Formats: sequence, C-alpha cells, structure tokens
Amino acid sequence: MKTNRQAATNRPQAEPNMPPHTTNQPHPGSHDARLRPMPTGHPAGRRAPLAARLAGRLAMAALILITAGKLSAPAEVITFDLSSGVDGRTTFSKTASGYTLTFLNPSLRTTFKGDSAGLALGNAGVFITGNPLTSFQFTVQGGTLQFSGYSITYEAAAAASFSLSGGSGTSANNTLSTTGTFTANGNWTLAPGQTGTLTATGFGGTDFSQLRSLTFNTVATPPVITVQPQSAVVAVGGAASLSVTATGTAPLAYQWFKDGVRLTGQNGSSLSFPSFRFTNSGCYSVVITNAAGLAISFPARLSVSNAPLWAWGNNDHGQLGNGNTISANRPVSVTSNVMAVAAGEQHSLLVKADGTLWTVGMNFMGQLGNGSRFDTNRPVNVASNVVTVAAGFSYSMFLQADGTLWAMGENTHGQFGNGTNNYTTRPVSVASNVVAVAAGEQHSLLVKADGTLWTMGFNAYGQLGNGSNTATNRPVSVASNVVAVAAGGYHSLFVQADGTLWAMGNNNLGQLGNGSNTAANRPVCVASNVVAVAGGYYHSLFVTGDGILWAMGDNGYGQLGDGSNTGANRPVSVASNVVGVAAGFFHSLLVSANGTLSAMGWNAYGQLGNGSNDNTNRPVPVSGLLTASLGQLGMAQHSLAVAALAAEAAGLTNQTVLLGQPFAFSVTVTNGDGPFTYQWQHSGTNLPGATGATYSDASAQVSDAGTYAVAVTGQFGNAASFSASLTVLIPPAITAQPQSAVVAVGGAASLSVT
Repeated sequence: MKTNRQAATNRPQAEPNMPPHTTNQPHPGSHDARLRPMPTGHPAGRRAPLAARLAGRLAMAALILITAGKLSAPAEVITFDLSSGVDGRTTFSKTASGYTLTFLNPSLRTTFKGDSAGLALGNAGVFITGNPLTSFQFTVQGGTLQFSGYSITYEAAAAASFSLSGGSGTSANNTLSTTGTFTANGNWTLAPGQTGTLTATGFGGTDFSQLRSLTFNTVATPPVITVQPQSAVVAVGGAASLSVTATGTAPLAYQWFKDGVRLTGQNGSSLSFPSFRFTNSGCYSVVITNAAGLAISFPARLSVSNAPLWAWGNNDHGQLGNGNTISANRPVSVTSNVMAVAAGEQHSLLVKADGTLWTVGMNFMGQLGNGSRFDTNRPVNVASNVVTVAAGFSYSMFLQADGTLWAMGENTHGQFGNGTNNYTTRPVSVASNVVAVAAGEQHSLLVKADGTLWTMGFNAYGQLGNGSNTATNRPVSVASNVVAVAAGGYHSLFVQADGTLWAMGNNNLGQLGNGSNTAANRPVCVASNVVAVAGGYYHSLFVTGDGILWAMGDNGYGQLGDGSNTGANRPVSVASNVVGVAAGFFHSLLVSANGTLSAMGWNAYGQLGNGSNDNTNRPVPVSGLLTASLGQLGMAQHSLAVAALAAEAAGLTNQTVLLGQPFAFSVTVTNGDGPFTYQWQHSGTNLPGATGATYSDASAQVSDAGTYAVAVTGQFGNAASFSASLTVLIPPAITAQPQSAVVAVGGAASLSVT
C-alpha cells in the first residue's frame, strides 16, 4: 500500500503572529482566511503552504462527473378495464397500478335508453344519447396521474374522437377512422382533488360505440413528501414512532437514517420503537426513492428528557461549556436535555430537545451568533426550532425544522452561500428546502430535499467538486441522489442513495482514499455499501453496511486507529461492530453497537477522554459513556457526545461465612446518571424482590454459595453489573464417637470417629 507522506509544502501553514484570545475579550481584527497553527510536536515535514498557492495547479485524469438531475423515468402503461362493471347511471370506480379512477354520476349525460341508441359504458342495455357530443367526468386517487398520451378502445361502428379537459396540460386529438382505437399525444396531469372530463365526438346517428378500455402512458413522477416526520420527546422504555407520507409513481422505496447513518433494515414508511432506548436518541430522516427520483424528509428529533451532554479536550476558550477554560482529559458534564451537537475549532453548538440552539466558546468572528464577538464559557441561547448543526473553523450553520439553513461567523470565502463575503454576528438565512449540511475549514456542503448536493466557499483544492478551483459565495450544484455529507479541512465527502462514497478536494495525505495523493476538483468514487461518513482535518472515516470502520489519510498521531502511524491513501480496516463515527482535527471517535465510545489519535488536550494525554494508534475506551449521538468534529481539538454515564460502584466484596450465619452484599454507587434501580442475581438467576442496594439472608445454606451480581441501571437505561462470591463453610459435626474397649497386651487396638 502506498503511504501518504508528503514534503513540507503539502500542508497549509498558519499566518504568523495570530493574536491570542481570552475569555470575554473581543478578538481584534478580522480572521481574514488565517489557517490554524500545527499542534506542538507535530512530525516534521507535514505542513503545506496557504491553500491559495495551489489554485490553478490541481490536475487529474479520468475524473468521474456526477451530473445533477433526476433519475431516469421510464413510462408506465396503465390500462383501466371498462368492459364490465361500468354503470352509466351511477358513480363507479376502476383501479389499476395503484391508481383509482372514479367516474362521477352522469349529471352531464342526457337520457338513458335500453336499446342500441347511445354510447354504452360497459353494461349491455345502458346507453347515453346526446349525439354528437357525449362527456363524463372522473377523478383520480392514489397519486398524481401524469402522462404523455392516452388511448381508448371501443367497438368500432363509426369514426370517433375523444378529448380530455380539466387538470393541466394539453392533449392533441387524433382521429383513427373505424379501427376501434383512438390515440392522442400530449402532456397532461390530473392530481387528486382535480376533476377531468372525457368528451366523445364524431358518432353518427344513433349507432354509438361501446367503450372497452382507457389507457394512459404515464410519466413517472418523483416522490413528494406530503406529511413530514414529527419530532418528539420520548420516555426511556416507552413506545415511539416516526412516519412519513408521500406521493409519486409506485413503487416507493424507503430508507431511514439516524444522524446521517443509514439504518439497515428500516425500509418502511414508518419507523417504530416498541421500547425506546437512550441510544436511539438522535436526528432522523427518511429517503424515499422511485424510478423518477428521490425525496428526503426534513430531519426530526427523537430525544429523551434530560439527556446529558459531555465534553472533553481543549478548553482554551470555554468551548467545553462547563464554566471554565481548563482542558479536561476525562468527560465533564455540560448541560442536559441535549439531542444534537457539533464542534468547530474552538467553539461548540448544541441543540436541545425543545429545538433551541445554544452556542459556547470562541467568538472572535461572531460564530456563536449572539450578536457579539466575546467568548463565553457557558452556552448561550441563539435560535429555536433547530434540528441539526454544523461548525466550521470560525463559522456556524444550523438547520431549522422547516428546511431553512442559517449561518453566522466568518464568511471570507463565501462559505455561507448567501452571495456575500461579509461576516455576521447574528444568524442570516442562507437557503431553503435543505435536509443536511456540513462545514469544513472555510467551505460548506448542503443537501436539498430532492437529493441534490450544493457546495460553496473556499475552493483552492477543488473541495467544492464543481470542476474548478475558484471560490464561490453562491451554492453550486455538484451531484444528485445524495443522502449524507461530511467535510474535512479542505476536502469533502458524500454518500449517494446507492451507498457509494464519493470524495473531492485536497488529497495531499491520501484523505480521499482513491489510491493517489492528487487533489480532485470533481468527485471520485471511493467505496460502496457505505452507511456513515466523517471528515477530519486531513483524514476520513467511513462505516460499511457490515459494521466495519475504514479510515484513510493522515495518521501521524494514530488517528486512523489501525495500530500504526503510517498514512494510507486507500481505506484500511480499523474496527468492527461500529454504528457511528466522528473525526476531529487529528483524532477520531467511534461508537459500537452497544453504545460504548472509543477514541484514537492526538491527545495533547485530552480529547480522547481516557484520562491521559498520550496519543494512541488503537481505539481506547472513553470510560463509562453510553453514547446516543456524536457531532461533526472536523476542525475540533475537543470532543462532544450526547451520552449517559454508566454507574460506578464500590463496596461489593467476596465473603466467606459459616453455615447458618447471616450474610449481606451491599453496593454503593459512586458515579453515574441516576436515579438507579437494582436487580440482584444468584448464579445468573434473578432473585425475586431483590431490588435494593443491599441483598441479605439471615441464615446461609449450602445452596446459597456461588456468585452474586447486581445490575445497576440509571435513568437512561445505562446499566453496569458488579459481582462477588459467597463461600459457605460447614463446621465439623461428630456423628459417631470413639468407643472404649479392653485390649489384650500385644493385641491390636483402634479408635475412630465420624
């Protein structure tokens, strides 16, 4: 495998003499495209010049262009059989391919006769007079009927012509002598609630033709969501569900996502949780596809009351939000009732279950959005009705429940996408109909509800993926059928509906994972069957459908987690049973299926959360956290997680007692998210009624010996188990005493006892 070591000219460098920042002091001057300094002790030969130096010099061959637009939409032929069951006197319905046409009762028709005079609609003896014009109305259910032409068959007795009105569009009338078939071309649409009128003309005398069928050459219509999933606060252990309603050409396929991660097997119009777990908390969306395209729902929150936020790592500007500026190498409690988070370089964003947005940390460019440029070490409320967030180097973005995207902070390269390059200390509206967003160093990605990917901002490495290296302050369309996005420092990643992973931008350390170290200003395909993706500053992570975590790019601190410090420009396998990932500046986090959290990479500020400041190139546990949600960490030197702290306990020790003596086991919980419940077990079997912190028995029996364990469960279902053993000793008891005897001298003698 190629390594990704490059000369010193391959990393962006910091501008010298960046002024320091202190809590509650405004930052002097503009950020003006400064790039952060490398961390102390970074291996030599790993820096690069300013990104602008590479503008115009990026080149690559055989790049794959993903064209934005709808999926192909082959026409479907739908035929409604009118040869039987049709009543010309009352309303009747016919169904085909999921659509139902209801022909309204004949208010437009004239007299009815029982002979051969008139136009028969199926049943013998039922006729409509009205030469030379006969019309009837109908409505459609089951979706919008959109077609490029239609045809009618009838018993040919005379030349006939038909026309459609109502709905929208036009249809040409083409008369076909007496062949019994009429065909018309043109585009026409009838939506539910609209009424169409079919008119027959050209019948001679009283000898009218009998209708047999009505056929539409439909144009497949993409899904349209008519009822969005709704956010809710759910009790742990309670039932919860999300549902979506959509129209469009059948069949419709559904795929649910949590925090941008594809949920394997969740392919219905609803998502149900019979017993909601804390780890189910997060931001959910559903992708609906058919032959014509796709639609993505606006994100909806499912969260539990009082869900805790934990933070650790660099805290120079109060970005941990715990009221001080002291860095922490173990998780510290920040606040509660949180369901979504994101971290910029030295600021943090968090969304509470009620949809309010809170920000904390560095604010020198107004990235906190509270109208000032003063840092804060306690979260401040900025907005409401928010569902998800993203944080760049010194700017922030958030998405409201109605699909409106907002931004605040630095905008030097137009990363807001609002047509300006002006920074702002208050949120400004950027785009609408948005379902997902990601923020890099100074570029942004957004996905709209139709699955199209749009990018804006800094583009010297081609990270916008539009075939150029020129920055733009307006979103440019890059790809279609996109369901998830991530942004690294100067590279971008996205996943399409078919599970393929694509990458573009800076590739000096192999972070695109395509086997080269050449930047790409068009998307390149990297992997398939991808369910989750994250972008670090110079490295990338993704998870495949089998739960395998893969990593590529910079590995100078072991952030790839493969046991080495050698970079990779091809994905390397790291861990299994993974359901979520986040990538920071030079560190990585992963969540296993059981909710446990692990970390690897750079640890100078304690951002791995394992109680040390030593780097590691293998995943190490972040002790005690049952994790529900990770946020984007692409620029960050700190870590955030919505997680519950498992119980820690003391006092449970092994015991030895005599038969018949009393015994007792007690557990004292010293840490964790309570209140707690208890369940004692003996040799793996629950003890009825043993649900307190102490279990005791007044008289130990032989059958009481063995292992005793207690499961301690917190309010979020975060459980821990502690165990000890009991040994029961039986004191000696004489059942047969020694017996006296008279013994002959020189004879044998013995005494015994039982």
